Amino acid sequence: MMRNYVKTALKKVAPDISFSITIPEQAEHGDYMTNAAFLLAQKEKNSPKEIAEKIVKNIDTELFEKIEIAGNGFINFFLKKELLYKELAEVLDKKESYGKGAPKNEKVNIEFISANPTGPITLGNGRGAFLGDALANILKYSGLSVESDFYVNDAKVGGQVQSLGKAIKGEDDAYPYIRELYFKDNPEFLKELEKLSAEEAGFKLAQIIHKKNEETLKKIDIHIDTFFHEQTLYDNKKIEEIKKLLSEKKLGYQKDGALWLKTSKFGDDKDKVLIRSTGAPTYLLADLAYHWDKFTKRKFDTVINILGADHHGTIQSFKAALKALGIEKNRFTAIITQTVRFMEDGKERKMSKRKGEFVTFEDLINEVGTDAARYFFLEKSPDTHMDFDIGLARERSAKNPVYYIQYAHARISSILKNAGEMYDVRFKNYALLKESEEFALIKKMGQFPEIIEDTARDYQVHRITRYAYELAQRFHDFYEKHRVITGDKELTQARLALISACRISLQNTLYILGISTPEKM
Repeated sequence: MMRNYVKTALKKVAPDISFSITIPEQAEHGDYMTNAAFLLAQKEKNSPKEIAEKIVKNIDTELFEKIEIAGNGFINFFLKKELLYKELAEVLDKKESYGKGAPKNEKVNIEFISANPTGPITLGNGRGAFLGDALANILKYSGLSVESDFYVNDAKVGGQVQSLGKAIKGEDDAYPYIRELYFKDNPEFLKELEKLSAEEAGFKLAQIIHKKNEETLKKIDIHIDTFFHEQTLYDNKKIEEIKKLLSEKKLGYQKDGALWLKTSKFGDDKDKVLIRSTGAPTYLLADLAYHWDKFTKRKFDTVINILGADHHGTIQSFKAALKALGIEKNRFTAIITQTVRFMEDGKERKMSKRKGEFVTFEDLINEVGTDAARYFFLEKSPDTHMDFDIGLARERSAKNPVYYIQYAHARISSILKNAGEMYDVRFKNYALLKESEEFALIKKMGQFPEIIEDTARDYQVHRITRYAYELAQRFHDFYEKHRVITGDKELTQARLALISACRISLQNTLYILGISTPEKM
């Protein structure tokens, strides 16, 4: 990756500091910039500008057109054009493998969606659904071994399953939509369930609801490796195993008829209940059993949970519980997705609801399409509240960012198709590309491996959507100012190579996001 040229050069003159290398916001400030002088200045008790001058004086300039000192000590690097041509050749050579990391000996689990089996997947799960799917793609692309989980809360002893059963039997009004959604066309099955206990009736219906939710996920290409059913923790004695382990480690105690876990010893604000005085287990007990199984039986090195905003208050307790069991804190990460407002024509839109209860995820997909839904949910950091512009998501114009990106791919596909045999893939004289828009496009393509590396490290998936848009923008800028097919045969060959590489980069980026790459629009 192009950033490595700067990193290698800096390491030779500043080997003992952890500097950052970033891309300047303005092209005239170079291809990359570093804060190395500021960090070294703290160590050497000198001014950043003097340190920067020392670094620039001693750095190997073979790879750079020029190196500048900006402000009080930032150093800007301008790569030689030969390196850009080399990067273009690499994109064309590696194609769908461009930017992929070498296989790593690290096994990662990502749990996401985990919608309760008490009804259809709701909009509240949508943000996490696409985030988890895209993050899994990114981590795989970076070279990690990744498995995805959907945790199905279907334990018979669980309150929601029992409430579901009572709702079927007419003893509870917690889920008023159940009869219309699941028994309207099958009243005989309802009669069968009504004969069962609330626990058994709720459990059987939960399995049916879950299967329908699986079908919804398949329709929108959300891939899940393992649907882990909570009930199996009880059937396979995993709950008893974790209770025994906690007892052996002397981490639990009885108080007020309940079993408590000493989470306050491991960073929690207070101890938490594992088993209530009624004998009913809390979610914490099952979650511990489930994650203990992930770490010790399924042998995951890292576990990532994508959770809704309503889980924010439980993370500290759960991390403390894992710490109590000896799981290092860096092995578990929780990503909290914040709430979404749906907007149209500048006003919040109250989505139509079935039976006044909820809007389904499938309802939104049917209205705006999978590609738009994916992009709009992924373009913001999950820790921010977001406004989903439904009108914009439906629009088929350059105003719609996903349409703008896909149109770049379709336009390139059309040009290459029309060029036919005119484009010779053996052509390598990329030095004919000399326009600023051509260099800007190559530089943006060359950032792709860096984007993958950074996102695999910090899980900031919205970085990929921004990159996709900027890449499409660089192509559109180039296309609006320069003809691809010209009277100059060799220049035409060079530009066909350039846009072919751009199409590869767009395909790789959109593949990771799970967005389609149409050849006609």
